[in-house]
Amino acid sequence: MSADRLSRDRVERLLNLSVIGFTTGTEPRLDLQVRKEAVPDYKGYYVPAAVHFGIAGREHPTYGLTVLDEEIDARVVVSSAARSPWLETGHPSLASIEQHWKPVDDQNSLDEMLRLFALVEEYALNHHYPHLSRSEKLSVVKEPHVNVDALREFGEMLSGFDTAADNYIEKHLIFPARDPRGFLTKGGRWKKMTLSDCREFSWHDAIYDEKGYFARHNLIAEMDWKATAADVAYQINLIVESRGLNIGDISLPNDEETNLTGRHLNEAAKKLSHSDIAIIIFDDDSDSHIFTLMPKSRVDRFLACGHEIGLTLQSLPPPRNKISKLLTGWLS
Repeated sequence: MSADRLSRDRVERLLNLSVIGFTTGTEPRLDLQVRKEAVPDYKGYYVPAAVHFGIAGREHPTYGLTVLDEEIDARVVVSSAARSPWLETGHPSLASIEQHWKPVDDQNSLDEMLRLFALVEEYALNHHYPHLSRSEKLSVVKEPHVNVDALREFGEMLSGFDTAADNYIEKHLIFPARDPRGFLTKGGRWKKMTLSDCREFSWHDAIYDEKGYFARHNLIAEMDWKATAADVAYQINLIVESRGLNIGDISLPNDEETNLTGRHLNEAAKKLSHSDIAIIIFDDDSDSHIFTLMPKSRVDRFLACGHEIGLTLQSLPPPRNKISKLLTGWLS
């Protein structure tokens, strides 16, 4: 194949992905399989490294690209339902291999193959190729516009004003908020990240990350939308203990019919309210529930700081303050 249509470098990049294949979740659903290393002797044949791709589904053609010296060999299996000669028990004939993997030799087929290759390539480089240069990766990092003072106060309140968290707040919350590219450059964090990782990077990670300070010290919890009352109570009691709230453990009535985390949190909020404790829900547009606990005396300020830095928070029960009511609501 002519290098001006498809270069060797582009094919070799797919041979160096961090995965050996994927199927995309959006339409058109694309399928890629990668044979990273050549097989010197398979049933009597040298089988080179190759990428196989196409629209997912056995009724669609599968294209195969191999790098042979300086040339790219392009092949197509018209239907994935066709039985590969490699599946035969004996050694397949060269004629049967050629019949199965036919050369891409007509313009329409070539154009379609190149179209699909470009789509597969774009997805692969975004999600599974960590070998791009630092400048290529950092160029897609979003520049945040956040009130750093409000962010610091938010982090301090989330930590319960524990000075042990100050170093984490400065290095992992404030630093990436002020200079995300500098944060990713320091320590070479960018090296293991894909374009998608860099594009989606945010200081928010320091709050939600299960390996971050707040989660490791049971100051924040994340639960699936469906959980038992006992599991919800367990997570709440961990936060109660970590914050030193001195209100004792809570228990929740079992609800085996639904086991909806939201209902259990509402029930817990009623009990905690008697001790002047509120549950704060972080809305991150996912099916899970991320929450912490906060003394009611600090809720208004915590919600205000969260609003100032662009977070959507809910308080259970809602604060009585009129301004806070505009920012919060009951968990549905």
